[in-house]
Amino acid sequence: QLGQAMQQHKKELKARLEKRAA
Repeated sequence: QLGQAMQQHKKELKARLEKRAA
């Protein structure tokens, strides 16, 4: 379960970076 939370967090960070770059 912890791994899933980490993956979700990574997804969130990636999405934020893409939003900033866009």
